[in-house]
Amino acid sequence: PAVVVGLAAALLIASMVQSITGFGFALLSMPLLTLVIDAKDAVAVSTIVGALASFNLLARTYRYVRWDLARSLLAGAVAGMPLGLVVLVLVDARALKVLIAVAVLVFVAILARGWRLEGVGPRAEVVAGFVSGVLNTSVSTNGPPLVLALQARGLEPERFRGTISAVFAVSSVVANTLFAATGRYDLTVLGYAAVGPPALLIGGALGRRLGRDLAPEKFRPLVLALLVAAALSAGLSAALG
Repeated sequence: PAVVVGLAAALLIASMVQSITGFGFALLSMPLLTLVIDAKDAVAVSTIVGALASFNLLARTYRYVRWDLARSLLAGAVAGMPLGLVVLVLVDARALKVLIAVAVLVFVAILARGWRLEGVGPRAEVVAGFVSGVLNTSVSTNGPPLVLALQARGLEPERFRGTISAVFAVSSVVANTLFAATGRYDLTVLGYAAVGPPALLIGGALGRRLGRDLAPEKFRPLVLALLVAAALSAGLSAALG
């Protein structure tokens, strides 16, 4: 029961955040999930449930997608995913938890400082997509490079959410295919992932309700604080074994 409650809470909170901001599902869910289950199982669960979250968001933002940008990012992401899978297989679970915590903290630092890429074009977007693909199948936190690349384009919020959700959705199909083909999904992982749909429904509904009353900019400090707390908790858990 404790594992089920922990999984549900992590996925619900992450779904609520993504519903409001358009990103943050894996960034928040991954460090929280590693506090409850094995890090490699957490990557697999996040990949399965993250696909549902991404397609749910895409269904509401489809008409705003900038497909020219999405195609450049996806070209790199698909190329990077096999390399990320190799990392997942070779790195032990404890080290993987540390990598997850570090990846989240680095992105929080970038967001907090407001750092932006300049002069991003199709080639740079392919590179950003490649890094995203590697992160996707290794630590399941593929959002940071995509956020930086799309912010550099100065997209308005609707375009940003639509485009990044399209990249997330298509990337999730490729990642899930790779994981299934390499035997990452056993009955334990599938059982954990079964907690996802109801948590996503509740979290998404709460996020949409909060989003009507709370501007994403005002929600940003809370999101950053949650990410820091989750990452530090995961890092401490890894340090303590």
